[in-house]
Amino acid sequence: MSLDPKNVDGLILASHHAKSSVEVENYLLKAMMQGKHELNDILADENVPEVLWMLLEARPGMRALAALATFYQEKDDHAQAIPYMEELIEMNPNDNQGIRYQLLESYQAIGDKKKVSALRKTYREL
Repeated sequence: MSLDPKNVDGLILASHHAKSSVEVENYLLKAMMQGKHELNDILADENVPEVLWMLLEARPGMRALAALATFYQEKDDHAQAIPYMEELIEMNPNDNQGIRYQLLESYQAIGDKKKVSALRKTYREL
């Protein structure tokens, strides 16, 4: 069976069965790139709702960003993880994926007190 290189969720799933960390990263990078391509197509439409998460077709791309961010965070590479998480928060301020908790953890890990404070002001439950 072959993998459709344009199926974002399929690429994410394949990363769970990868044999090495490098292979996991490669699958997730491919998923992220394809997901961003799809998100750009969606964002080009003038009828995009304020909350991108409300569009089911936007979710695979957002899941790919979250998976890649989580991969880097689990490797303690917070500098690599943070931009993906910030992008997700910007796309989905309601944070239906719960990325704010991971982002807080990464900000704390790198010692960025200003960003920790700003995130806590935005999401009071933190």
